[in-house]
Amino acid sequence: MSYRVVTSLLMLFLSGGAAAQGPDISYTRDIQPTFTEKCVACHACYDSACQLNLGSGEGAARGATKAPVYDGERRQAAAPTRLFYDAFGKRA
Repeated sequence: MSYRVVTSLLMLFLSGGAAAQGPDISYTRDIQPTFTEKCVACHACYDSACQLNLGSGEGAARGATKAPVYDGERRQAAAPTRLFYDAFGKRA
């Protein structure tokens, strides 16, 4: 084998071992302080509009779903009701 192939294979094996030795991520040490600083003011209870409680790890896991939180239906105009027609009709 050529020198380039041997060197490339050696570098490939050495770089694979280095990537697997990353630091462990802790929710309480790495994630919770960011949530507390930036998100918990609005998302500290299930009374928020999106029902997402970021005050604990369980609440964050509850929100970790691929289902859409907001589907955009509220941006469309509501269909007028009978009351709307009656209020502005000739009989009003």
